[in-house]
Amino acid sequence: MMSRLINFTLFNTAWFLIVLSASRGWGILGPVIVIAWIIPFLAWKQQLRSEVGLLLSVAVLGLLCDSLLIRIGAIHIATGEHSGLLSPVWMVSLWVNLAATLRFSLGWLAGRYCVAGVLGGIVGPAAYSVGQALNALELPQGLVPIAVEWMIAMPLLVILEKTTRRPVDAGPSHNRERRWQ
Repeated sequence: MMSRLINFTLFNTAWFLIVLSASRGWGILGPVIVIAWIIPFLAWKQQLRSEVGLLLSVAVLGLLCDSLLIRIGAIHIATGEHSGLLSPVWMVSLWVNLAATLRFSLGWLAGRYCVAGVLGGIVGPAAYSVGQALNALELPQGLVPIAVEWMIAMPLLVILEKTTRRPVDAGPSHNRERRWQ
């Protein structure tokens, strides 16, 4: 229970610091902030190697999702440090930051795809609204495109968490059941 609380606290702290630094034009700090808490946390939990696939796959999903919203004009990066139609590194860092919670503080979402969709549809737009309030980005088309993105993305994150788990033998060789770490 304590590790879930620590995970949740570090996630939220990192989220705030990433968005705040991006609003000040220091978006490049995003990956540094995420790495600063994820590597020690996962090393402590002895799951660093097993999490790499999840972190990378969520980074790719986040890059694709937010780049699509930038391309259609639903997100405008306010700081000007961003060029092109790809999501900036600080936004991808936020996705990786979230990925590090999927087996810990958000582990309760495993297999609950509808709940994940509803949660994404509420929390996703709320997070982007705070990002807009902190002047890190603008949402010219409002929150509907963000809600749609996250109603789809959150169940996909739960699926990615499941598909990137590594099986671990649960006991003696005669025991055929597999546990997941």
